[in-house]
Amino acid sequence: LDSVEEPYTFTVTGDNDCRNEIEVRPGSIGIISADCPDKLCVHQGFIHSSLLPITCLPNHLVIQIRTEDNHSENDTVDIVTY
Repeated sequence: LDSVEEPYTFTVTGDNDCRNEIEVRPGSIGIISADCPDKLCVHQGFIHSSLLPITCLPNHLVIQIRTEDNHSENDTVDIVTY
């Protein structure tokens, strides 16, 4: 996020064509639209630190900021749930 100079968006499509539109801004990231029923992920707003991830449970999407302090090159997925 530190290297982002201009905002941009992209869409993540999951099972059953579930969609989340994500916006990346200089220093932050957030979900700006989703087709999940409650839209809690959209209401969570933009994050700029690793303290709290953005989670869209219906669409099985988690956005977590990783810094040099909280990961290593050998990190792997610990648990996946659905």
